[in-house]
Amino acid sequence: MSNGGILLQMLPRPPDAGGGVADYARQLARRLRELHGITSTFVSAASTSSSETADGFKLLSPLRAISDEIASPTPLLLHYVNYGYDSHGLPLWLPSVLRRLQKIAGRRLVTVFHELYAAGSCRQSAFWLGPVQKHIARAAARLSAIAIVSNETQRAQLERLAPGIRTLVQPVTSTFGEPSLSLTELAERDPHRPNRRRDLLRAVPRLGGLCPAG
Repeated sequence: MSNGGILLQMLPRPPDAGGGVADYARQLARRLRELHGITSTFVSAASTSSSETADGFKLLSPLRAISDEIASPTPLLLHYVNYGYDSHGLPLWLPSVLRRLQKIAGRRLVTVFHELYAAGSCRQSAFWLGPVQKHIARAAARLSAIAIVSNETQRAQLERLAPGIRTLVQPVTSTFGEPSLSLTELAERDPHRPNRRRDLLRAVPRLGGLCPAG
């Protein structure tokens, strides 16, 4: 059973720009609409002249500037890709924007960490930029009700950055299925059980209060 609602999905570029993150966000939006009657509004960090995606979702931009266009309360979903939001992987502006949007929207934030931070030798820029990248990822994680990662290694890295945060391992796959778990069951589940994409489709509406329990 669902009661519809709006989910604000934030990502580096418009969904129609292509790429793995855009495709992930677009597919999630389609399935949430189909399964729960939840409509996504996309917010692009990059400016765009479009106000709607090719498949009919509302599109706002740029992320740094939006405020009045957001209906309250609105659940927030961030697709975190540090190099997507900044060419050096240093979106220093992002945590403050997230805090402002949380205050405006009045709902919890879920973050899908498609990337955390870069690593490399002392001869590479990633070595020197890594500490600041970790600081930004830590800030985003601490602002999140749940942090979603794609594998156990990434979860361990994130939990070292921000101990005590709630994490969900959600491998990126190409198919969706019918949701099966409640949010409580998600938190207590075996991380190796199948159908994790289905769990995500159930978790996002629960966190936003868009769908009733049951």
